[in-house]
Amino acid sequence: REKALVREAPAFPGKLLAATRALTDARQRLFGGSEGVASTAALAREVGAVLRSAGVSLEQLDARPDTTLGGGIRQLTIEVRGEGDFEGILSGLSALESAHRLLRVSRLEIVAGATGSPFQNVAASALPGVEVLAFAATVSGYALAAPDSASGAPTTATARGSSATVRPASGRAP
Repeated sequence: REKALVREAPAFPGKLLAATRALTDARQRLFGGSEGVASTAALAREVGAVLRSAGVSLEQLDARPDTTLGGGIRQLTIEVRGEGDFEGILSGLSALESAHRLLRVSRLEIVAGATGSPFQNVAASALPGVEVLAFAATVSGYALAAPDSASGAPTTATARGSSATVRPASGRAP
């Protein structure tokens, strides 16, 4: 075993360089910031910008508590509510899928803009002949975990006029 290791030693610098490049590429797809608030706000800004550029109107962006995953990665999660036509919502989902950042849509609800729906702000002034659909989605992004990220204190994230208070997993105020 040791002899095989010595034989492969000349290839180590090249393998280290390839691994470093792969890590750098992967890191660029993560959200920056060692603070959960900053990372979650960046996620909300990016998701909001992507959906708005697809012609979707956003009603609400709410931050959810971060989850620490294995390998020093934090999962950042937001809840998004909005409205648009079918093409706009589909374009928004496609744009999220192909975004530079690593994003995951884990839940998506789409309902017709009927009165009495859980989506109370569906546009009453919709274009004639175009059905406005309301949607709700859970979108996650990923960031590197900060060494001291286990404080559990509530934080507030703000993204373009929307704000949300993120509380510890218990959901109670400190």
